[in-house]
Amino acid sequence: MIRTLVGFIYSSISAEFKSTYGLSESVTRLRAATRRSAFGVFAQQAAVGPVGESCVRLQRVIPMVGNSFKPFFFGRFETRSDGVYLTGRFTMHGLVKAFMTFWLGCALAMGITFASTIINTHGGGWLLALGSGLGMFGAGLALAGFGKWLARNDVAWLSNIIGTALGAPVSAQASEPVALVPLTADSTDSTSSVPTALRVTALFLLFMGVMGIWSAISGVSSWHATYGHAAIITRFSSRSMRLAIGAYGLLALVLASGVYRRKPWAWRLGLAFFGAAGLLSILPTFTSSNFPDSAPVRVIFCTFSLAVTLYWGWWWYAQRVHFERPPWQPMPW
Repeated sequence: MIRTLVGFIYSSISAEFKSTYGLSESVTRLRAATRRSAFGVFAQQAAVGPVGESCVRLQRVIPMVGNSFKPFFFGRFETRSDGVYLTGRFTMHGLVKAFMTFWLGCALAMGITFASTIINTHGGGWLLALGSGLGMFGAGLALAGFGKWLARNDVAWLSNIIGTALGAPVSAQASEPVALVPLTADSTDSTSSVPTALRVTALFLLFMGVMGIWSAISGVSSWHATYGHAAIITRFSSRSMRLAIGAYGLLALVLASGVYRRKPWAWRLGLAFFGAAGLLSILPTFTSSNFPDSAPVRVIFCTFSLAVTLYWGWWWYAQRVHFERPPWQPMPW
């Protein structure tokens, strides 16, 4: 059991890739097939990380999907008598291993310590204390197991990217038996034809549309409650505002449908949607009487709002590759 637990956290898969090119060209080709930073991975998944002769560290990055328990490839190039090799191993990041060691160790220590203290002082209730510690221990294992299950194809995907760049077959040996699923370099984020980024966007727009229509029908513009006080409900002051929020909700629903079906008009409408949202976020600094009458505060708020709008606008612009279109109707880029 101890060996299984240690292997679950610290296991690795040794891998070796023989390149058909020289050392410098091998580094150049692998660097060209990967990305340096995950910051710019907005639309399509990519192998990300530094690539050098003495240090190669790659991970699979999927837009809008975060997984701390995915495997990384750590390796280096070696020149041998029969050619150039990239040798290394697939394993979880060292910081994640350290965190899991700390989490599991603290969970066990706390459970045993509390149980022992209760036994020595009260004589009862120690099972609950021990169970709490074991529960935290099990929750940590379950979280790590779920993350590793989500990343079950990452080793095969990264191996394919590396092997394709170096023009070489893959030789891998796992410290534990691991089933590798063959993937192609242009595999999508999932088995669905709708990328993860568009599915999340469509779901968000659907929620906004439903809330907008409900607000227009009910006439409630905002609702909030604080501890110990009754809920404060604010209603629209005019019929035109209710109609406007209702139209906004309908637009969000239409846009959600178009995004999910990957229609080119939805991408174009999305650009306008982000632009309008950016303008509306800046407008209160000039029209609202509740906003602080201070030029530096207004400038800072406008700058921050503009930065957020540009970031998400850039992200949406990158999603253009996912929207289908007929060959006679090119997208505007």
